[in-house]
Amino acid sequence: MPPRLQRFGPVLIPLLCLCLGVGGCKPADYAGQDLTGQDFEGRRLTKARFQNAVLDKAVFIAGNLAGANLSGASLRGTSFARANLSGATLDNVDCTPWKLTPEEARELSVPEDTFYTTDFELTDLSGASLVSANLGRADCRGASLRGADLREADLTGADLEDVQLQEADLTGANLTGVDLSGANLFGATLTDVVFAAARYNAATTWPQGFQIPGEAILAEEDEEAEG
Repeated sequence: MPPRLQRFGPVLIPLLCLCLGVGGCKPADYAGQDLTGQDFEGRRLTKARFQNAVLDKAVFIAGNLAGANLSGASLRGTSFARANLSGATLDNVDCTPWKLTPEEARELSVPEDTFYTTDFELTDLSGASLVSANLGRADCRGASLRGADLREADLTGADLEDVQLQEADLTGANLTGVDLSGANLFGATLTDVVFAAARYNAATTWPQGFQIPGEAILAEEDEEAEG
């Protein structure tokens, strides 16, 4: 290191280590913290620790959280759109929709019964663990959940349009009222999955030999009945 930079070594080395992902640097640790509404857009947070943190309405758009641990975190109204959560741990997370307060509704000029849902649109969740996660009404359109562990997860009312679920394990998951239009479940484990009122269409890909349960609704037929 040049002599004039030596005095900055203690600062520069950790910064370079953080930016370049050099081994020996500790991942960011936010475990247990209240980070409601915080903006992490575009941040590199690989292997960061968010266990049991409150991340309601936080923004992680286009961030890199590969391998991060968010187990037990509150993710109500949080946005992970286009983020990288591959290999991340999201066991027991709570994505219950966030209901706007009257003040927030007035400020945004929307009805008072408006909810913020957790946004995983186009998010990479491949290989992630979401065991017993509450993903009710989450927006997962176009997300990749290839090889993800979704055992006992509650996805009631979630939007799974065009989701990639190849080789995912959904054993015991609740898919009541989800939209599976265009979803790819080839090779997925669907043992004891609840499909009550789940919608699918001709573009939905099922595991080979899987018998589509009668409780699921073929979208085209449903639309014709409504018309």
